[in-house]
Amino acid sequence: MKFFIYLLVLFVLGSCAKSQSTHCDNYWIQKKHQEWKHTSCTNEFRYVLYKAQYKNQALYYNFVECMYCKFPLPSYGFNCNNDTIPISNWSLVKDAKVIVRCGDFFYPH
Repeated sequence: MKFFIYLLVLFVLGSCAKSQSTHCDNYWIQKKHQEWKHTSCTNEFRYVLYKAQYKNQALYYNFVECMYCKFPLPSYGFNCNNDTIPISNWSLVKDAKVIVRCGDFFYPH
């Protein structure tokens, strides 16, 4: 019986963590939707929001994908609480994935 209760607690805690992560992702997607509303976005030049792990926390950061230019990696990102997180060592940034690109939004005229 103790084992069953232990598994149930682990499941609930895991579900809360996943829910928190989804909530944060949605927050940042909506924030970028508003920020990028009046920007130009093409396959050659577009804004991208990434999510990664940095020092045991979720890190959200912007980057510009540009076919003809090279931009440096950002010197900071943000956590779920919108706190600025300085990135002192990019080799510690793990599991980076694209959350949204400016071209993913449709803005009716």
